[in-house]
Amino acid sequence: MRQMIDLSISRQQIDEIDSQIVELFEKRMMQFWQEHESDERECPGLYLGYITHMMTDERFILEERPKFFRNISVIGLTQKDAETFVWFNKETDFVDFQ
Repeated sequence: MRQMIDLSISRQQIDEIDSQIVELFEKRMMQFWQEHESDERECPGLYLGYITHMMTDERFILEERPKFFRNISVIGLTQKDAETFVWFNKETDFVDFQ
């Protein structure tokens, strides 16, 4: 039993790891932009569009998705329920096509 306790990861440790991953992602996006910023003259919007897409995905993953799962839990659904993803798809499609 002691070994199991020693191997457990605290929420604080997970938050620190998550923070490091986000920081690494943002650093890599900045590096990508710096490498391709001059290419924008030849293909206007291509690289800026990619960066914008990736940063939008980051916000969705870090903020919107968790908010959805907190809200859906009120009616007793979890990420393990198939019905959750029916709701999830309706919600995201609703936002995309407003």
